[in-house]
Order: sequence, then C-alpha cells, then structure tokens
Amino acid sequence: MRPWRAGSAVVSLLLTAIASGAIAPAVNAHELQANRATLVLRDERHLSLSLFIDYVEALHASLAPDRPMQAFLAQFSAMKPAELQAHLLRVQQQWTEQIELHVLDPGRAPPGQTNLLLRNWVWPDAARVQRLLQERLMQTLVAPGAHRHEEPTEIRAESSPTRAVNAVRLTLPRALGRVLVVSYRPRQLWVDPGAASAAIRFPEN
Repeated sequence: MRPWRAGSAVVSLLLTAIASGAIAPAVNAHELQANRATLVLRDERHLSLSLFIDYVEALHASLAPDRPMQAFLAQFSAMKPAELQAHLLRVQQQWTEQIELHVLDPGRAPPGQTNLLLRNWVWPDAARVQRLLQERLMQTLVAPGAHRHEEPTEIRAESSPTRAVNAVRLTLPRALGRVLVVSYRPRQLWVDPGAASAAIRFPEN
C-alpha cells in the first residue's frame, strides 16, 4: 500500500493560509504540555471541572484511531462546517457519557459512591477546531519532526451536589490519554479599603 499523501488542493490551500498569516506553523517551539484536569470546589456544593487537552489528538483517537494522523487531518480539516460539527457533536456525546464524577460516601456501610450530574458544558466551536486541524496538518507537511507548542483546548462543566462534598473520584475517556488532575478549594477573605489583609497562607503539599 502506498503511503498516504495530502492532495495538492489541500496543500495549496494551507500554503496560501500560511502566506497570508492566517495559519502560523509551529516550528522550533516547545512541546505541548500534558493534558490536565482541574477540579475546584466552592461553597461545598459547587464543583467545576475544566479539561485542558490536546484536542486534535483526542479527536483522532475517537474518530479515526485506525487511520494515519495525516490522513485524518486532511479529511477533517477540509470538511464543510456543518459536516464537521456533526462529527464533533457525536464525539462530545461520547465523552460526556464517559466522563464520570462520583462523590465518595465513606459513611456508608459498605462505603459507596454517588454519581454527580455534570451540566453547562462548554466546548470549542467547529471553526476553532477546524483551524486547529489545519494548523496541525500544515506542520506535518512542512516540519513533521519539529516540536510543537499549542495552547491546550479547554472543556468546562460544573455540578451542584445536593450535599457537602469532601472527596470525589474522576473517570475520563481513554481518548484523552494520561491526564494530570489538579484539585483545590479556594480560600476567600475581604480586604478593607487601604488596609492590609489578614495573613494569606498557602497549604503545604
């Protein structure tokens, strides 16, 4: 089987985009930072989840894991917006079903857990995703061995538990790969005009 090659129309389109400044290839840059998730608990009954991921890699793993990355990029970066949006909605549905957040209930006998409903999801729109796909495709064509540096794409959701939360367990889709989870509970205080605040202490690790 011959190796897949990007069609001349796709290459021409992307080279034109670079020349006009619409797409800037990421060359001689730093590597993408690790995928991570941030959990923030406010007021014991408001929990927010933010995912910062390599969206292109995650989409490839979900939509076309058996196809070469370059073939996937060429196909999806050239799609009409409505067609791409349909694929993105399908992936979003998969991921929302696979992302699970459970409140641990140590007081039960035996200990159990309660599933939390995540709502108010915020996803990147199709135009942004298509731009990410085009930029990644161009890099594979003009500088395939270069390190890349891209800002991770953010996905957000929140939950309002019916009772106080002390501990949770998070399950994420396989398509996201390994994810670093950061969790914290903000401490707040008022500062009067012209006055110094009380001591602001940072918890020890």
